[in-house]
Amino acid sequence: MRFQEFINEAKISDEIVKALAISRPHWRSIKRNLSLPIIPKGKYIGTMKAHHCQTNTPKHKRERKKWGETCDVYDGYLIWKDEDGWQVVEHMFNVVDGKVHELTNLADKWDKNTYYIGKKK
Repeated sequence: MRFQEFINEAKISDEIVKALAISRPHWRSIKRNLSLPIIPKGKYIGTMKAHHCQTNTPKHKRERKKWGETCDVYDGYLIWKDEDGWQVVEHMFNVVDGKVHELTNLADKWDKNTYYIGKKK
């Protein structure tokens, strides 16, 4: 049953994947890697250091646990469009109630052309 749910989840469009593949010919498994489901955006907090998602994410999970709240850690990619076209970076992020809670301070915050894809770690 889980496989069927994975098929039905929203994915990054083929057009975006093709645009990313053109500028990254060395990334041979780009289509497979970017086939992870899109995680909906929930809350942008942005109070923690930029480029430190591997430490920010587990720290936030521990803090929420102290408060008696749950939080999952996801490993995947952050995809966005800027003046240079589509960009992608590996990214670790928190998911609360099925939505991304972004702690890491991002230069461009969020807009409609920002996507998180990943799986629970």
